[in-house]
Amino acid sequence: MTSEIQLFIDEIARNLGLEATVYSQSGMRVCGEDEEICETNFNQVYFDTQKNYTLFRLRFKGKGYIIRIPGVGTVTTNYAYLINQLSQKSADKSVSITKEEFVLSVLHGEADEFQINKYAKTFSLLDNAKSCVIFIVNDDGKAKEIIEIINNYSMGKYDFAVELNEFQVALIKVFEDEEEDYTSFKEYAEFLCQFILEEMGTKTHVSLGSSVNRIIDLSTSLAQARYAHIKKDLVNLGGKVHSYKDYVLIKILEDVPKAKLREYLNVLLDSSVKEIFESKEMMDTAEEFLENSLNVSETSRKLFLHRNTLTYRLDKIQSATGLDIRKFSDALTFRLISILAKQVN
Repeated sequence: MTSEIQLFIDEIARNLGLEATVYSQSGMRVCGEDEEICETNFNQVYFDTQKNYTLFRLRFKGKGYIIRIPGVGTVTTNYAYLINQLSQKSADKSVSITKEEFVLSVLHGEADEFQINKYAKTFSLLDNAKSCVIFIVNDDGKAKEIIEIINNYSMGKYDFAVELNEFQVALIKVFEDEEEDYTSFKEYAEFLCQFILEEMGTKTHVSLGSSVNRIIDLSTSLAQARYAHIKKDLVNLGGKVHSYKDYVLIKILEDVPKAKLREYLNVLLDSSVKEIFESKEMMDTAEEFLENSLNVSETSRKLFLHRNTLTYRLDKIQSATGLDIRKFSDALTFRLISILAKQVN
């Protein structure tokens, strides 16, 4: 219980900027930095105007405490009332909930550290473990079927899939140790995307946020995965799975004024270059080539193109832009120009 009250007081400090000390009902310090003992002969609130602090009584998880906060008067009385309300809210949240309800509260950023401390082990969720949220969208509204497939065929011990709505699923994927079958979250997501397609015969859109190490940060990973899902339609970077990391550059460019982006773009583009970037055929070829790690054979196979046709298109891109995207540095510059053009337009 002491650890829970400590977490609660730490939360108060973060949210209200108010350093508090906790005492037992007998006046002995439980946690905090103030004096070791405190006054106990009062009803609900006690002011010490000389030392400039306020004491008030608090019920937390069924146990009584005395809380000391700096200051006296109306403001501190209001703080005492607010902290009591927050304590009650925390107690209400601790009513038994299902694993699905708990996971949803975590993903929506509604779970506090008290809940996570209480339920993580109960529901077999690993804290301080490398994890990631994979966001799955099915246009046919088959979220339940997708969860069933994941549960039956591709679930790790600590993984958990939850329905966000009839079209959307969030999968918490945990890398438990170094002996995972997949080298990265993206590799696993690519397998999952293909597996769902084969099992259901329906197209799904898969995106993922960055990896996190704490349960409380999974809401950030979900938000990032959703961002990648949105941006995939605006800026197609190729591939079946869209990772937030692939779109960080776009996130950075969004913070730059469009007038400045247009200025940079005008330096990079002339009429012959614009012809390439306005050609869907050339851009699809280039994006597929980049997605396949500059591999000519693999790109030819994926696009059902003869190798000579692909070589001709790459040569045409080089002639118009001065960039041989068969070289990594030129490919990087080409990708940057492509993103800039899409951001400006």
